[in-house]
Amino acid sequence: MDVALLALIIGGLFILVVGLYLAYQTMVMKKRTLKENVGVVVEELNPTGQVKVHGEIWSARSVDGNIPEGQKVMVLERKGLNIKVRKLMEGEEEF
Repeated sequence: MDVALLALIIGGLFILVVGLYLAYQTMVMKKRTLKENVGVVVEELNPTGQVKVHGEIWSARSVDGNIPEGQKVMVLERKGLNIKVRKLMEGEEEF
């Protein structure tokens, strides 16, 4: 096998591994902070209640007033075990 071809293959695999690692780290950090993640209201927010994000139930406060159960919301910030959310607008992208 030609040395240049082998170097090209190894370089390509290295770039692939680094890219996957960076994508994973971005996902982990986004989950850890919760900011800009989408959740679903499991207990009406009036303006406080509960929201499920990444399979976990969080105490939440709405900045949009009352939000009914089942409504999708966007996490604005996290403080300790509480999150602040707003309604997810129709047509807004979910990540």
